[in-house]
This record gives sequence, C-alpha cells and structure tokens, in this order.
Amino acid sequence: MRDFNKEKEGILARINSGLVDIKNLHPFFKRDRDIVLATVKKNGMNLRYVDKCSNSDKEIINEAIISNPFIMQHLRNEYKSDKNVVVKGLTNHDYFYSGAYQFIPKNLKTDKDILDYISKRNPFMYRFVPKSLKSDRLLAKRFIENNGICLAFASKEFRNDFELCVIACKGRVDAIKFVGDTVLDDPRFALEVIESLSPKELFIGSTLKALPKHIVDLYNKD
Repeated sequence: MRDFNKEKEGILARINSGLVDIKNLHPFFKRDRDIVLATVKKNGMNLRYVDKCSNSDKEIINEAIISNPFIMQHLRNEYKSDKNVVVKGLTNHDYFYSGAYQFIPKNLKTDKDILDYISKRNPFMYRFVPKSLKSDRLLAKRFIENNGICLAFASKEFRNDFELCVIACKGRVDAIKFVGDTVLDDPRFALEVIESLSPKELFIGSTLKALPKHIVDLYNKD
C-alpha cells in the first residue's frame, strides 16, 4: 500500500527545488496543507491546481498573491482585500508583476498609496484606473509625467488639455498621436513641440505620420 506520508518529505524537497508540477500530483498531496503552502510560495498561480478547500485558507491565498499577484484574476474580491498583501504582491517583483493592478478590487484601485506606486512603476496601468478617477487632473498628470503614452488612456477633456499634452509629448514624442484636435490647432503647441524635438525625433517614421501638416510645415520653415 502506498505510504503518502512517507512520500511527502521528498515532494516538499522537490517543490523547493522547482522540480514538481503540482498539476501531476496525486489528489492526496493537493489537499495537504504543507505541500499546498510550499507550492503557492513557489508560484502563486499553482493555487489553481490544488484542492478547492485551500481556496478559503487565508494564509495560503495571501502567500499565493505575494508570490504571483496575477493569481488575483482567479480570486473573488473577498479573498484579495488585504491591502498589505496586495501591495507586497505588486511591489515584491519586477515591472511585469505590477500589471496585476488590473485585477485588484475597485476600492484598492483607488487607494492613494497603490496609485502612487503604480504611477511610477507601471504608468500603463492608468488604463485600468476606475472611471471615477479619470476626471482627476492631478492624477492624470502624475501618470502622464511618468509616461507620455498614458495620454492615450486619458479622457477627451485631458487629451485637449494644453499643459498635459505638452508634458506627454516632451516625455514621449509618439504621444502626439493621442493629442486632441483643439491642442493640435493651437499655434503655441506647435512651437512647444518643435522646441522639444530634434530633427531626428521629428522625422521618425511613426511620428511623422502623426504630425499634422501645419506642424511639419512650421518646422521646415526653420
């Protein structure tokens, strides 16, 4: 008869060495708390393959989030409401993992500390900021200052905001593709853009296609 308890120690050692695929383990081990905890610490996404009884174990869930915050896309809000745990998950890894911001509960998406971190670490997450905050100009400015392409995710009002558009284009020349017509038609914007761009930047293929003719003509006059 198979001695599962005797096998457990060896499995734990192999999990810590990254040599075990949880999906292929016997159901007995997928229910074992020690093994489940070890495997989610190794990769939080493994929570998908363990016994469902582990999905209500707070410690296991928290360790899974900290290990790989993308597991939050598979969790109900009630299991990912601990701000400290979510912050650890978003910040304990490289740039890529901060993208899990899109899967956190709405009340945490509006949290000042989390927004401050995300705006610096991964400004592209501005696209997932709740609509209730998309009218916040200071917040939009913060994201756009860190990456001009965030103008693409801003409201129509902000894409026609002279200052925000100038900030965006000085940070990322290709952000001009997202500038609203009201700003593009403003002679001051053409001067600001030309002042901030080198000839090489201005005539990068993708940028040139986005530049309105009156801006290119103004540059060619100089």
